[in-house]
Amino acid sequence: MLDSRLRRKIREQLDVTNPQVPIEVEKAQISKSEVIGEIGGYFTLAGKRIHHPNGYARKGWSNMRYETDSRIIRITTTWLSNFIRENKPYTT
Repeated sequence: MLDSRLRRKIREQLDVTNPQVPIEVEKAQISKSEVIGEIGGYFTLAGKRIHHPNGYARKGWSNMRYETDSRIIRITTTWLSNFIRENKPYTT
C-alpha cells in the first residue's frame, strides 16, 4: 500500500495533476512507468477540447459533452523501489 505522500510524488514525477488517477503496481523485473488512458474534460460533439466551458453555454442548448478521466498510472515494483531509493526521503 502506498501512502499519500508517495502517491503525490509519483504523480508529480509523471506529470499527472489529478489526484484521483489511480496507481497500479505490477510485479516485473523491468523498470517501467506509464500513464495510459485519456484525460477528461469538456469536449464539443466533434471532439475538440473546450478549455472554458462557461463561454460555450447557451440557454437551452449546448454543444458540450463531459468525458471522465480514464487515465491509470502503471508502475512496476522495480521502478518503485528505484524511485524510493532515489527520492528518499520523499517528503517535502
